[in-house]
Amino acid sequence: MDPLLVPLRVLFLGQWMRGICGFQGFIPPQLGDGFFPGASGAQEIREITIPIPKIRRSPGFQRSRSFQRPKEVPVVPEVPKVPEVPVIPEVPKVPEVPKVPAVPIIPKVPEVPPEIPTVPEIPPKVPEGPKVPEVPVPKVPEYPVVPEIPSKQPVPEVPKVPEYPVVPEIPPKQPVPEVPKVPEYPVVPEILPKQPVPEVPKVPEYPVVPKEQVPKFPAIPGLLPGGMIPRPGVGGFPFPAGRGFPFPGGRPFPFPGGATSAEMGIAVLRPGFYKEKCPAAESIVKEVLQQAVEKDSRTAANILRLQFHDCFVLGCDASILLDDTHTFKGEKTANPNRNSARGFEVIDEIKAALEKECEGVVSCADVLAIAARDSVVLTGGPSWEVHLGRRDSLTASRSLANRDIPPPNSTLPQLIAAFAKKGLSIVDLVALTGSHTIGVSRCASFRQRLYNFAGTRRPDPSIDPALLRSLEHICPPKGNAQETTPLDIVTPTKFDNHFFVDLELHKGVLTSDQVLFAPYAPTSALVTAFAYDQAKFFQEFVASMVRMAAIKPLLGSEGQIRKECRFVNHKY
Repeated sequence: MDPLLVPLRVLFLGQWMRGICGFQGFIPPQLGDGFFPGASGAQEIREITIPIPKIRRSPGFQRSRSFQRPKEVPVVPEVPKVPEVPVIPEVPKVPEVPKVPAVPIIPKVPEVPPEIPTVPEIPPKVPEGPKVPEVPVPKVPEYPVVPEIPSKQPVPEVPKVPEYPVVPEIPPKQPVPEVPKVPEYPVVPEILPKQPVPEVPKVPEYPVVPKEQVPKFPAIPGLLPGGMIPRPGVGGFPFPAGRGFPFPGGRPFPFPGGATSAEMGIAVLRPGFYKEKCPAAESIVKEVLQQAVEKDSRTAANILRLQFHDCFVLGCDASILLDDTHTFKGEKTANPNRNSARGFEVIDEIKAALEKECEGVVSCADVLAIAARDSVVLTGGPSWEVHLGRRDSLTASRSLANRDIPPPNSTLPQLIAAFAKKGLSIVDLVALTGSHTIGVSRCASFRQRLYNFAGTRRPDPSIDPALLRSLEHICPPKGNAQETTPLDIVTPTKFDNHFFVDLELHKGVLTSDQVLFAPYAPTSALVTAFAYDQAKFFQEFVASMVRMAAIKPLLGSEGQIRKECRFVNHKY
């Protein structure tokens, strides 16, 4: 406690008592006159405790008028109880945060006062430089003053432009005469000067046979007397539809031998063979085949090709349908058929449907013949009555298939010889080749024509350049040999005569096709006739199909009627 506070309290208390109670207080002797600050003799006073006696009131003591009894203090209303605050649950202890290691304090780098660059003193006076020599200014030459043209000088007259006669306008609606269209001729590829020209194979000379030794053949309905076909638009020169064909120079070209197995087969086979035993046979074949063609349009060409390859090996006996056994190697794996002959599953479906209707009646060979006809019809070609009554073979021959089926790179003499061996004429050759109008071919069948024709290491010079580029794109030198391209590039799925138009334009894909329209070829006139007249092509195609389907058929008790076309019956 401050030592000055106690004396002050005593002093103020004394003053209060004097004024109110009339009490004469006292000043402690220890204080004397020098207690208050500023009085003389003031000394440091220590803290003193002074007992103040209790003042008793005398009986006659009267209150001072100024003193009044204090009014009663108003009762303070009770403060409403504060509702108890709910106890807040203890907050779970927050786990201590691991202490972050103290970062070492980097000592402050003392600031380096920036050095103020010293401004070099400006010299009081710049020294005078050398005097620039005066350049002489060339004097501009004075030009003579042009005399003023008098204002009233007459202007010379402009000479009149001569008037030219007005050309009469051509009326806008005047018809312009049409320029006659120049016919397009096939472009002959240029032969390079140093390019070796391939030798043209010599056409074999055939012996001249006297007229009386040439065998007579049955007349084909719809042909001219003597079996002659007129050549429309080529001067009306006819050619025979049978065996003979006039070579250039008028030499006859008969096929050797007498009556062929084809003509003998026609005499025995007959339409309506199953009319009594299985009357629904042909309708069943067509129904199943139609469903297959709707799924895959190539099925028609596949079935047609199967019959051709079947008849050229051992005759039309369904030998091509047999699988390999331990006793023989079948024709399915022969070179002309391997990876290319298709449609076997369709023949199996047709045969299964026929066995449900009439078990053991219809042969697989006849199924193939009916299906070939319906394949042509379903793609827009002609129809005909199929001669029936064939039986199925008990064996097959891979070696004969490799030998007798002409390959796609055959020359014309090779084709003529292969067809003659089966009793077919060159008319049959050209007409049956027309079936390629709905076929496709693999790259393996014509690649040599694109890159190494006749061993020249160059493409066939007779091929159309645009077609060559297209085929080279589809079949590069080391590309996939199984890639295919249509044989008729315009209407590949329609049976028509456009295939022969392609041959005339040198757009045949296979060598064996294009040789039919080679220079001096005896078949060129037929190609032109069929390209000109589709009806004539259809007529000859039907006749040729009937003749081909009659090559060496098994008749009577020969062979058997297979239950499944892929296998020979175990008991026969």
